[in-house]
Amino acid sequence: MSIVGSSLLDFLQLVLMQPREPLIPAAAAQGLASFGSTLPRFPMSGFECRLARGNFPVDLSICIERQMPLTFLGSCHQGVPNLVTEWSKVASPLSAMIQDIWLEYDFNQYEAPVLAPGIFVTAVRNPGLDPGHFIGEVARFLGQPLSDSLKATLARLKNLLPAPGRLVRVGFFFNRNLQSIRLEMALPSMAAGQFFTELGWPGPLAEFNEWLKRLVLQTESLHFAFDLSDNIHPRIGMVCSYKQSPKRDSRWAALFSKLVGDGLCDPDKVAPLLAWPGVHRPSTEPELWPGDIIFENQLFAPEAESALVRKISHLKIQWENGVPLNAKAYLLFRYLWFNREKVMAAAFKQSQGLPLPRYPERG
Repeated sequence: MSIVGSSLLDFLQLVLMQPREPLIPAAAAQGLASFGSTLPRFPMSGFECRLARGNFPVDLSICIERQMPLTFLGSCHQGVPNLVTEWSKVASPLSAMIQDIWLEYDFNQYEAPVLAPGIFVTAVRNPGLDPGHFIGEVARFLGQPLSDSLKATLARLKNLLPAPGRLVRVGFFFNRNLQSIRLEMALPSMAAGQFFTELGWPGPLAEFNEWLKRLVLQTESLHFAFDLSDNIHPRIGMVCSYKQSPKRDSRWAALFSKLVGDGLCDPDKVAPLLAWPGVHRPSTEPELWPGDIIFENQLFAPEAESALVRKISHLKIQWENGVPLNAKAYLLFRYLWFNREKVMAAAFKQSQGLPLPRYPERG
């Protein structure tokens, strides 16, 4: 898919075509569209939506692909292009260690994001991966070497890590405290509280375990997100998800109902959440799609078809002793090809001199 001469606004207009208030306020949608017009057309992006009652800005995350032009990274911290460039090299050790890289743009106001985006680097799933080594290599190419105290904390984390626990991703926030990092880890749920306590977490273990036990019964996949510096910070995020969409798995609705009952989710935000999953196809709404994508679909039809797929990625519930709980929803939209294995065959067929469809103008 070509991204030259295109912008993320092409996809934002599709996913925000229907009003999604109060989950995504109209002012937030306008700000996202305005900022999206300055970014390339990333195949995978997402929103972070606060679920409490009220209208809030919506944060934007984008997934970087290898070999993408790096000109758009001008607004990022100077180390981000270095990391992406190294990751894109097939012979680099980072190429085999990193699964994907995300940029997160925080919107404290509706109109524009705040300063440089944070970066989240996902590790390839490997139970033998040393979290400290992985994080140290990422930090080195970002030009943010870890402090001795943070290295020592990561060494303790590795020794305390219960099997089959593993690092999922690490985050660096360049507009916040650079002496701390954000970790997301897959941990055995009932061993998580003890792990955090031994790492130096100051929260009450019994209360945390009791609340966690109730949450585990409601979710299919559970990760833990927390900040780390000399010690683990007080706030812990529990990342919950299901593989199937709400239409196929009623547990989504049950989880939202529980969050509403616990005062963590505005009841008016449940309907837009459940309605988020869906598909946009160029074949069914060609007037809404850019001309180059219409052209590509005509080129490869009927062997392959592209679509923009919306899905709920996960929810995150943040727990901190003495502080009210809060919840966020993470909504993805991804452009992909169906029957992609046939795309190359279709391209070869078209290259043999067969007539090509006319490149359409965008309506």
